[in-house]
Amino acid sequence: MIYESLITGINMIRKFKHKQDPDDITRTIQTCNWLESGDFYSAPASTRFHDAYESGLLLHTLNVYNECCKLWHLDKFNSVNCDSFALVTLVHDWCKIGLYESYMRNVKDESTGTWNQVKSYKWSDKGPAFPFGHGATSMFLVSRFFSLTVEESLAIRWHMGWCNVADNESSDLQSANERYPLVHLVQFADQLSIVSY
Repeated sequence: MIYESLITGINMIRKFKHKQDPDDITRTIQTCNWLESGDFYSAPASTRFHDAYESGLLLHTLNVYNECCKLWHLDKFNSVNCDSFALVTLVHDWCKIGLYESYMRNVKDESTGTWNQVKSYKWSDKGPAFPFGHGATSMFLVSRFFSLTVEESLAIRWHMGWCNVADNESSDLQSANERYPLVHLVQFADQLSIVSY
């Protein structure tokens, strides 16, 4: 699977950079086993706003990665480390693992006037396993498997940009955007991944 190949490659690059044995794949195996034990590969990316279908989370994640690859060539972003943006884009929405559950709902087919049951998604009745908030939960989960730099942590924390900011946090987001190009890069890639033009 392409996602696992990307995670494995990033892990090897990071190990090599930190003068560790890049062939030690223990961390990659732990990460992949954890992802497979949950619903990452089958979960939707949302309940109704974007990629709200089976495996939508995986598709959205790969789309954000691809958008980031395109944006990275711009002068404003080409100073960002490739392995940093690759890791952040591939893990930025881990907070959605186990967050949704499916149910069947009735939808009217306007052309025939008949009602059909379709698979839909809602928040799990259990709620989030780690209720830190969207970006903070992903950052927490990722830190269990990868050592993150400050810039990587902030990019995960603020990947929703202004869509998910409390009034008392707006100056923190602004500071992160001004100081760290990765933070802005991931926000733009995430937004571009959910448009159809």
